[in-house]
Amino acid sequence: MTNPRSIPLFAFLAAFLTLFAGCSVATNHYVKEGADENRSFSTVAGNIRVGANASIRDAKTVAGNIDVRSGSRTGSLNTVAGEIWVGEGAQVRGSVKTVAGNVEVAPGATISGSVNTVAGNVTLKESEVSGDVKIVAGELRVLASKVRGDVVVSKSSKNSGEALVDIGEGSQVGGIVVKRSANVRLRIHSSATVGMIEGVEAEYY
Repeated sequence: MTNPRSIPLFAFLAAFLTLFAGCSVATNHYVKEGADENRSFSTVAGNIRVGANASIRDAKTVAGNIDVRSGSRTGSLNTVAGEIWVGEGAQVRGSVKTVAGNVEVAPGATISGSVNTVAGNVTLKESEVSGDVKIVAGELRVLASKVRGDVVVSKSSKNSGEALVDIGEGSQVGGIVVKRSANVRLRIHSSATVGMIEGVEAEYY
């Protein structure tokens, strides 16, 4: 497996620094529990934490983490080299994207858009994603969760190693698409429901 930390991030950082021009550099943002903030939060090297049962628009950071606590409501969540945590029962009204960080979605949480990562791991626990889940390297574990779209695995222009996709017990996935002969191991629990599978042979357990 490829270690996400071993993948150069300079090109990504340069692009995102341009995207994030004008936002705070090393500021951490903490949204109080139950707060209703009708605005977005962005930073370059800081973290963003949304307290329980709070509400914001989008959250963006380059080298920081995004932590959405239980029962909160947000727009899209984006980071380059940070982690993203979506707490129990939280609602993300948009997509969740990271380049080299992990994504963890807790029970009861919903994401109305897609989940995307290049070199991070994605874990969905008793949660729901309305869009696709897209990875390149790393691991995707769908645990008693529903992905209404497809699981899409793409091949990096460089050797990104083997990706692991594990569709766990009781999960539902619209379909699985492996592009450009990406190197992927697909494991599917016998109780899971999966639509069309393209580009890979599945292992059932």
